Amino acid sequence: MSRLNRFVALLVGVVLTLTLAYGANARIRTVVREPFNGTAPELGHRWHDIDGDWRRGKGSARIVEGSVSAQTNVAYSVRELQSSYGKRGLAVTSKVRLSPGWSNIGIVGPFRGAGNHLFCKIERTKPHPEGFLAIGRRLNGHKPEILAHENQIGVIGGDRYILKATRKGANTTCSISQNGSRLGRLTYTMRAADRAAFGSGREVGLRIRLVARGTRRDEDDGRSRFERFVVKTMS
Repeated sequence: MSRLNRFVALLVGVVLTLTLAYGANARIRTVVREPFNGTAPELGHRWHDIDGDWRRGKGSARIVEGSVSAQTNVAYSVRELQSSYGKRGLAVTSKVRLSPGWSNIGIVGPFRGAGNHLFCKIERTKPHPEGFLAIGRRLNGHKPEILAHENQIGVIGGDRYILKATRKGANTTCSISQNGSRLGRLTYTMRAADRAAFGSGREVGLRIRLVARGTRRDEDDGRSRFERFVVKTMS
């Protein structure tokens, strides 16, 4: 083997060793595990309700009917992480129970405010009776915008599902599953405007679009529930 070939082989070996060592040192950490079993006063210290009132306890989080912002019909309940999103990735997972009627609920993150955030949602409404999975955003206070979606995914009113949003770098993946079977999956790559507006957001949480005065056909009737909320980071 020539001197050049030996040098190249040595260099490749060093790179491979460092890569394996870095991967071995990467840790998946559970930073939030919320089963909603505590009392509302206790949980309220960790959750921040925005544009609506939430009740948390007895194993679920739910919206208080009539409390949602009349301007947007959307309310949030978020938690701030100790640090920014995991260096190598972050996953937000919620076990949800759809309303036996109509549902429009999701998880948010990164979230910097009601006007700047990314969301992953599941909707079963009159326009989408077979289910609608979507990644969307609110940017600089504008109306919610759907960035990626999949229709007719086969969800059933009253059933329980796992809704998950995973972020690695600029890529966010939104998926829904039931009993280990995936029903839908979407991916969106954040653009420069997204990163500037909410890319460094440190809050994650819950989202609901609630019927207001019965004027819309694509909203939740208030009976959907969040039954578990877990956040894991990789650093």
